[in-house]
Amino acid sequence: DAYRRIRAMDFDDSPIEREVGKILRAARRDPKLKPRLAEIDLILEAEDLLEDVEAALQAKNKGLAKRLLRKLASKKLGHTPAAELAKERYKDL
Repeated sequence: DAYRRIRAMDFDDSPIEREVGKILRAARRDPKLKPRLAEIDLILEAEDLLEDVEAALQAKNKGLAKRLLRKLASKKLGHTPAAELAKERYKDL
């Protein structure tokens, strides 16, 4: 998904990246695109949280992992594929 790749880019002050940033901001304001882009943003946020959970468990920090899992299971993110995967993968925590 192109939006996912563009959003993952680190923007600096190059003219091209500033232009891409302007286009992204305009797309986020477009009433037709706004709901889908917001949904993708939530999916990406949940995926990042799932990665953080896995890192916390590898570091043997169960307390942090549990807090992150609660956040993943929240009303905001609970419907994402990453949250569903976390529910299946970490039901014993």
